[in-house]
Amino acid sequence: MYTQRPILDLLALGKLGDETASLQKHIETVMSNVFVFPERTYKLYKNDNAFINKNFRDISGKNERLDFTRRDFLWNQELNSDIYVGLKAVAVIDGQLCVVDDAQTQEYIILMNT
Repeated sequence: MYTQRPILDLLALGKLGDETASLQKHIETVMSNVFVFPERTYKLYKNDNAFINKNFRDISGKNERLDFTRRDFLWNQELNSDIYVGLKAVAVIDGQLCVVDDAQTQEYIILMNT
């Protein structure tokens, strides 16, 4: 069974690609995990929320979650382009959270200005 735990753990350590930052706050919402750093905030939609997946929209599958994240980012960027600044395809490779091309994507992470 797939788990986002390795990605969550690396984000909590402030590691994304070559970047390292000090985590200021981790906010867990019903649908996502939000990691607040001094200059950037990262949002990762959960794959395992039974309530949301059953009653709202099932984003437990990778393709559905990637599509939902992409569309959510584009919508929010249209409304708040100063805040919603990027969408990164990421994967854990050799214990590192790496920015990857779409073929290697495990998750999309939404980047926001803090």
